[in-house]
Amino acid sequence: MRHTRALRLQVQLDLFRPHQPEPDWQTLPAPARQQAVKLLAQLFREHQQRRFRAPGKGEEAGDE
Repeated sequence: MRHTRALRLQVQLDLFRPHQPEPDWQTLPAPARQQAVKLLAQLFREHQQRRFRAPGKGEEAGDE
C-alpha cells in the first residue's frame, strides 16, 4: 500500500515540473524548419477540410 502511494505521489509531482524551453527557430537546422513548415501546412489543410466538410458525409454536424 505504501509503495502505491509513493508511486502516485511521484507521478503527480512530475506533472508540475518546470516547462522545458522551446528550441529557437533560428537555430534549428534548415531541413528541420522545412519539415516543420510542411507538417504545419498539412495540419492546417486537414483541419480546414474537416471544418468545412458538408454534414451527412459520415460525420455529424458540429454546432447545430
